[in-house]
Amino acid sequence: MCHGKRAQVLQSRRIMQSTTSVRWDVDSAGQAIYYPFGPAFAGYRLTDPTAEQSVRQADESYSERSSKIGRPLVQIVGTLLVGYVIFVFSRHPVLSLSGLYALLVVLTYLEGILRYSSVREHLANADIVPAKAQSRQRLFIFAGAAAALLVAFWVVLAIYDLQISALAANHAGETWLFPSIAGSLFFSIALFLFVFFAILRFDVFSARLGQHKATLTLVVVVVIDVGLAGWSVTKFVAPAPSVIISDRSIRCGWSYSYLWREIRSLESRSTRYKTYAVMTLRPQIAGSLGKVTDRCEIDGLTVDDETVYRTIVAAWQPHANGS
Repeated sequence: MCHGKRAQVLQSRRIMQSTTSVRWDVDSAGQAIYYPFGPAFAGYRLTDPTAEQSVRQADESYSERSSKIGRPLVQIVGTLLVGYVIFVFSRHPVLSLSGLYALLVVLTYLEGILRYSSVREHLANADIVPAKAQSRQRLFIFAGAAAALLVAFWVVLAIYDLQISALAANHAGETWLFPSIAGSLFFSIALFLFVFFAILRFDVFSARLGQHKATLTLVVVVVIDVGLAGWSVTKFVAPAPSVIISDRSIRCGWSYSYLWREIRSLESRSTRYKTYAVMTLRPQIAGSLGKVTDRCEIDGLTVDDETVYRTIVAAWQPHANGS
C-alpha cells in the first residue's frame, strides 16, 4: 500500500517537473528566467537567488493545487463540451468549432492568469525579458495551422453541401436527406491534434499514464482516427442519401420502401444518443412483415432532426386515413 502511494507521488512529481521546466530557462550569465505564461510570452529575470527560490516554491505549490482539482475540472468541462457538441454542433458545425477554439484560448489564458497571480508578489523586483523568438514563432505557426484547419473544415463542408444539393436537384418530387460528415470530420481533427500533442509532449503523457499505456492509447486513438477519416472521405467522395421522402413513400436505409398508406401513425422518440421517427404499421402490412413498428434514424443528417421529422409528418398526413 505504501509502495503504491510512493509510486503515485513520484509519478506526480515527474509530471510537475516536466511541465514546470517549460516555464524556466537560464540566460548566458547563468541567471534564471521565469515565464509564467510560457516562453512564447514575456518573462522575468530573477537575479536574486532568494526571489528565485520563492518563485519556484510558489509555482510548484500552484501546480500541486491545480493538479488536485484538475481531474474534476476536466470532467466538468468535458461534460459541457459533449453537450455543446450534441446541441449546437449539428446545427452550426463551423461556428461550433470556432467556439471550441475560443474556449481553449480562454481556458489557457485563465490558467496563466491564475498561475501569475500566485507568483506575482515575488516578481516585483525582477527584470522583464522578451519572449523567446523560437517559441513565439511556434505559437504563430500553431495559430496559423488552427486557422487553416478551420478554413479547410468550412471548405470541405461547403463542397459537400454543393455535391448533395446537386444530387437532390436531379430527383424532382423527392426529398433526399444525406448523412452529415461534420461530426466525423470534427472528431478526426480533434483526435489528430490529440495524437500530435501527445507525441510532442510524450514525456508528460507517458509520465501520467506509464510508457506502455501511453503507447497503447496512442495506437488505439490513431486507429479510431483513421477509421473516422476513412468514413468521412467515403461519404465525401460518393455521397448517398440516408432518407428519401416522396409524396407516396419513405425509404430510410431499408431494402423496403414504406408507402405512406401503410403507416398508421408516426411518433418521434429519442434515446440517449439517437433520435428516431417510429412508424406504427397498419395490420395488413404488419402481418406480412412480421412486425408492428419500424423506425427511421433522423439525426446525424445535414438537416436537424426536428426539421426531418416535420418533413416526414407533412408528407404522411395526406395519407393518414390509409388512402
